[in-house]
Amino acid sequence: MDGSLEANTPLKALNVPHTVRVRWNSVYLIMHRGLRLKTYINDFISSEIETQNYPSNGVISHEEWIQLRTYATILEPLYQPIKRSEGIARKGSYGALWDV
Repeated sequence: MDGSLEANTPLKALNVPHTVRVRWNSVYLIMHRGLRLKTYINDFISSEIETQNYPSNGVISHEEWIQLRTYATILEPLYQPIKRSEGIARKGSYGALWDV
């Protein structure tokens, strides 16, 4: 980033960016579950389209399933390290990043 936007912006207009709390393990688990249930999800959507309870443009395409698998594959190696870092720090023990 070249900083040109911030350089031209008056200091009063600049806000501190908000922290986004993304629970990557939750995102990974949702993706993993969706991929395991792909057939059932597609069947459900198809049956809902047939009964006109679901818009026909709501079908999940083959390319979208591939994207989902790609994202899940990227997140998979992070699952265990993130899981190991969870916990409540009491004495700076295992699982507590806050004491670092």
